[in-house]
Amino acid sequence: MMKRSGGLTLRIIVGCYALALLAALGGCAGYTKKADSMLATYRGGDCATALAEAQGMVNEADKRDKLIWLLEAGTVARTAGHYEQSNALFDQADEILTEYEQKPEVSITAETGATVTTQALLPYRGRTYDAIMLNTYKALNYMQLGNLDAARVELNRAYERQRLAVEANAKRIEKAKDEAEKEKGSYDVERARQDEKFQGQFDAAYGDLSDPAEQAEYEPYANYVNPLSEFVQGLFFMTAAADASDLERGAKSMQRVAGMAQHNPFVAEDLALSDKAANGEKMPPLTYVIYETGLAPYRKTIRIDIPVFVAGQYSGGVDYVGAAFPDLEDNDDYLPAIQVATAEGRVQPRLLCSMDRVIKQDFKNELPIVITQTLISTGVKAGTAYGANEATKGDALANAFTRIGTSLYQVGMNQADERTWTTLPKQFQYCRFYTPQDGQAVIQSGSLPQTLSLDPSKVNVVWARSVAAGSPLQICQFSLP
Repeated sequence: MMKRSGGLTLRIIVGCYALALLAALGGCAGYTKKADSMLATYRGGDCATALAEAQGMVNEADKRDKLIWLLEAGTVARTAGHYEQSNALFDQADEILTEYEQKPEVSITAETGATVTTQALLPYRGRTYDAIMLNTYKALNYMQLGNLDAARVELNRAYERQRLAVEANAKRIEKAKDEAEKEKGSYDVERARQDEKFQGQFDAAYGDLSDPAEQAEYEPYANYVNPLSEFVQGLFFMTAAADASDLERGAKSMQRVAGMAQHNPFVAEDLALSDKAANGEKMPPLTYVIYETGLAPYRKTIRIDIPVFVAGQYSGGVDYVGAAFPDLEDNDDYLPAIQVATAEGRVQPRLLCSMDRVIKQDFKNELPIVITQTLISTGVKAGTAYGANEATKGDALANAFTRIGTSLYQVGMNQADERTWTTLPKQFQYCRFYTPQDGQAVIQSGSLPQTLSLDPSKVNVVWARSVAAGSPLQICQFSLP
């Protein structure tokens, strides 16, 4: 009788788990799938509808997902030319980011919900490049609105966040190691890492991150220095300097850009120009064309099997031991080049900043933390399932229900965190030329040519945005003193 009672109790527990699972899954669908509709509209060139969809997701999102949707909506608003609305959305995102920055990183072992469910249910705290790009975009919006004082504040914040990034990531990695050590009694993370089957699948999934050719490409981005942010700072402080220290800062920013965009001939010209500006020479009447193309990589879930240890031994009795890890997938639907024609000839923007590389380098830096947290979370769930299966061995019916329930539970919760700022571009390119006396230039792309009217007495900045190969080119202009 006791057996039947125990079996009934376990079936009730399994049923409760199933209900909890259904409730959790309502907010646990992959982010990539949630963003599909908005991104498809955005790629099609309908920024107004895409903005409405993104704003709708902001309104529906709870605190856990609010930040990521504010970033997406702010970018779409910027592309649509709604600079005040864009900054209003980015301001809200900045408040959330700042709140998280001022709080200690949440311990995965202390987050019961994430330990027994999935990493995707933790609040999205933002990544390093999110914070830097957020402030850079806000600065550009303010430049477009003519508010150079506010732009200066945002560039200073981008620089400070960039400066603190290396130290912050080192602390996060150390904290993940400490958590793994604390959990060693219930799950040995280091032993799991060394498991031959796990290591083989891991190398197959992430081997490209260790490829020497890839490492050489990413090396300039290793310390969280964003070439676009540095370039915008360099250009701003060369043209809108308040004093000699600003001019010196502009020159240093251009030096850093030169180290990261070595194959761009325009960078070498601007580096020489920044040195002249630092020595008091006036900026000539130049026009800069910055070309923002494509979409950033998106995240998808991949499965890697992990070993489960019970009492220090391989369990051999858990039905499901798959761990969900995130992987990056490139967006290759983009217009790779545009041309600018003037009476003096043609120029073509060259690569300034590969956001693919920025994001992949950040992903690589974050991967040790993700591995540790995922192994702990999945190991705890699998160990719990093994314990439940062992406890019901004497009751065939209860054991069958338990195995089905725990397996379904683990499969349902086997979802990696796919949240990532996807409306960022794939690349930033730029070119520069002396502004023609007639003030006329034409941008030629896959769509109809667009004529620009430039001010020969100022530094002109033309910003061109192509979301996808077939979408219309969005162009805005502003000038710097």
